[in-house]
Amino acid sequence: MWIERTTFTTAYKMPGILRWFEVVQTSMTFVSPLENAIETMQASNDKILTMINQHHSDPNLSINPLSMLLNGIVDPAVMGGFAKYETIPLLEEGIRVHGKKVTEALKPFHDRMEECFTQLKTKVENEYGVRDLSLFEERRGGGGGGSRPRSMIRSFRPLSVISLSSLSSSSSDKESPKVPGER
Repeated sequence: MWIERTTFTTAYKMPGILRWFEVVQTSMTFVSPLENAIETMQASNDKILTMINQHHSDPNLSINPLSMLLNGIVDPAVMGGFAKYETIPLLEEGIRVHGKKVTEALKPFHDRMEECFTQLKTKVENEYGVRDLSLFEERRGGGGGGSRPRSMIRSFRPLSVISLSSLSSSSSDKESPKVPGER
């Protein structure tokens, strides 16, 4: 499904004290189904990585959000979920963290999630090959010295069309905004 993405450029930077801002330029781009799928996967990977990092840095966090996130991916009830090559190492680490924190009452749930993950991993590895966790370890700070705290670790994500346009509009302060009625 193609997506229409509209970008508005306003006369003044947001946020501001005004209730509304004059739109001085509108641009529209179309996002292909492939680009949309890539953006969706990147957002999902970022969400998994963020939650894993939160649980590494704060062992007292509730396990419920992590449980729902992981289960929704490894055992999807709706729309078939997705099996992505890059997601497997993140899911593996997420399930490992979940296993360390799971209570006795949630043990059957965790076992079912591990079983679903094993099936998903086997399917993906048979189709795409094996990918190790070294990239994840570098992101998490486990490899190569790990000088940054886990909370500062971010996954690589190229700038989206919106990010690029907002960068170019905010860096082009050379032109002063047009005031209505001014020539």
